[in-house]
Amino acid sequence: TTSYDIAPKPIDVTWGSTKFPFTGQPQHPTATPVGTIGDEVCEIIVSGAQTNAGTYVATASGTLNSNYTLEGATNLTTPFEIDMSYLDDLDIAVKAVKYGDKLVLSLVGNIGNGDVTYTLSFIDGDSGKARLDGDTLIPEHVGKVLVSATVEETMNTHAKTLENVVIVIEKGDLDLSLVENETVYGTSFDLETVG
Repeated sequence: TTSYDIAPKPIDVTWGSTKFPFTGQPQHPTATPVGTIGDEVCEIIVSGAQTNAGTYVATASGTLNSNYTLEGATNLTTPFEIDMSYLDDLDIAVKAVKYGDKLVLSLVGNIGNGDVTYTLSFIDGDSGKARLDGDTLIPEHVGKVLVSATVEETMNTHAKTLENVVIVIEKGDLDLSLVENETVYGTSFDLETVG
């Protein structure tokens, strides 16, 4: 009998999109094999993923199908860019608080973790009243108030101001208890509550 060595077939790659918005997750271009046989699947291993905005280089470093090799390929690297993102999905996470409670304001969609400054305003004709202590909203009267949030620019995201988000101050829970809950039979007493 005669044995033969079957060498892997050399292939090349083409690169997909090389421009990405910042997402907070590692990203790199995808590499597609060129020169495979039929519809055989050959995944290309790509290294060089990056997270922050900037210009980088991705490298096709191998295949997950041993029938193919990148040895001799000429298109193994490509530059790619991650651009600063706009905070299009920015919003205040919680928009209601009960009177008597405090609401620590936070944002969803602040993917670059930019510093946030909150401001408070009131709606003409509405009974809502509150005050801000840093990022904490403290209700002072039931109704509605307006909160705006300004996020500073970071290396990965543009600055953005979210204006006049309605925060509803709901009625609080009243917890009543008797000042005295004991008396002697036949003796009158004043009924007082606290809370």
